[in-house]
Amino acid sequence: MLVSDQRWALLHEATSALEPDIETLLRHMSPVDLVLVEGFRDLAVPAIEVFRSSQGRPALWPTSRRVIAVASDEPVLCDRVRLDLDNVVDIAKFILTSMRDSGAARRVCERTTRQRTSLLVGKRSTDFR
Repeated sequence: MLVSDQRWALLHEATSALEPDIETLLRHMSPVDLVLVEGFRDLAVPAIEVFRSSQGRPALWPTSRRVIAVASDEPVLCDRVRLDLDNVVDIAKFILTSMRDSGAARRVCERTTRQRTSLLVGKRSTDFR
């Protein structure tokens, strides 16, 4: 259990060999307007790839249309929006602008009272839900 003066979190051990799907996990959350996820590479949601060439892994963006931006700690030549990994304000603005431009912000307001999940931002996607 993780505890602070403003919140607490309880970790659960997975009893199944299968990783829980995102919808199952989201049912355990309080209502929110935005969920940022890491991993879930097959989830059909817009993705901001965090890319560090120093880690020696290939970039996802050349082969994934779901990656709408690349956040990196060094210059990256790509055909996606390039974000400075150290500039969290610009990354947050990009996420909010992407929501607004896709109409997701309107859907967030419409769905907040009906659903726990308004928008997911993950590793790969072509459009907002």
